[in-house]
Amino acid sequence: MFKHFILFALLGLSLASCSNFNSLKVKKTNFGDEVLRAQNLVFTFNKELLNDSSLINRWDSVQYLKFEPPIPGKFMWTGKSELTFSPMGSLLPATNYTATLSDELLRYKKEKYSIKDKPLTFHTPFLNIISINTFWSLSEETANQVEVCCQVNLNNPVSPVKLKPLLKLLVGGKEMPYRIITQNDAETIELAFPFAPLEYKYNNFKQTFNSGWFNVRQSA
Repeated sequence: MFKHFILFALLGLSLASCSNFNSLKVKKTNFGDEVLRAQNLVFTFNKELLNDSSLINRWDSVQYLKFEPPIPGKFMWTGKSELTFSPMGSLLPATNYTATLSDELLRYKKEKYSIKDKPLTFHTPFLNIISINTFWSLSEETANQVEVCCQVNLNNPVSPVKLKPLLKLLVGGKEMPYRIITQNDAETIELAFPFAPLEYKYNNFKQTFNSGWFNVRQSA
């Protein structure tokens, strides 16, 4: 009985080893969990997938990997086991992506490896505040009204409409009404609020953002 158990265990290890030997997977990439919105993506595989070196360093429109959401671009073999993908434009801001290996990776190989179907995951930088610039200005809406204007510089373009419910402005610990001046999606959002020196001190001015804003996925 014990001998049979050992034989089955050895057989299981042998099958697992054979399965791993015949499987195709990504061994390494040139990126981690986060990628820039404008960069090439390099995939190195655990198998050599080219027999013909003349195919190296030539742009190819074959979809060797499938991206979700889709990313328009082209592929280039930069080695027998290395594939580079070059997007045609910037990736979407604050977006989660997946990359899944396709059967097209085996088009130049006689060996039919099994392909790992677990997708690679990565994302573009989530929204973050780079800096805030403030200055005095006369209101364009109310005559002789002095306003405090703020330019909020972000790392991604955002929609003022989506930003409004997530932004809270505090002065002296008191929430204040404000208006967003910027009309279109932009990386710099300008807002303004009335200045009333008898009610508060300017140096107690503070802006807070709903923390969920930094992890929301931007729609295309």
